[in-house]
Amino acid sequence: MGGVWGRPDMPLQTRHVFIVLLAFALLAEVSSKREISPWTLLGGLYAGAAVCSFLGARLYALVGADSIGPALLPVASAYFAYVVLAALIRSRRLIERMAKREGMTGQGAGSAGMPKACERLSARYALSAREAEVLTYLAGGHGSPYIAEKLFISENTVRTHMRNMYRKMGISSKEELILRLEEER
Repeated sequence: MGGVWGRPDMPLQTRHVFIVLLAFALLAEVSSKREISPWTLLGGLYAGAAVCSFLGARLYALVGADSIGPALLPVASAYFAYVVLAALIRSRRLIERMAKREGMTGQGAGSAGMPKACERLSARYALSAREAEVLTYLAGGHGSPYIAEKLFISENTVRTHMRNMYRKMGISSKEELILRLEEER
């Protein structure tokens, strides 16, 4: 095999460090924004790996064997830090918006009126009984692992109920669900 990929002096780790780090960063970013089919995610990661592999090979050709590691690690680390910080900032902004709506009283999503709002939304969007239960736990600020444990179902089943609720309500994220609950209350 010719070209950059055929060079015997290029270690296997150098070829794949860029791909692996960016794949994990991409996975973290996608999962923080919305739920997505595992097959779609797998296909996206595969295509992303191919693109990153090509870019990694070009970077290796430009930078050389001696400085490829020091060149890749800061870039991948900075991108991963960006993804994590962006998710934290989005969560913080959502919490601040909710606090403003509550008049800074310290009451959270589980405050008075939320169970009635869940009932009204469940009826309006024809949610199943289990979806309504999941909605109530989500309104209380609980995540998938907690809900799965309390309802004695798997986390995948919880996510399936969430996807079905989102589809029925015409929303695409937990933030939109919370805003819809706040409006209903």
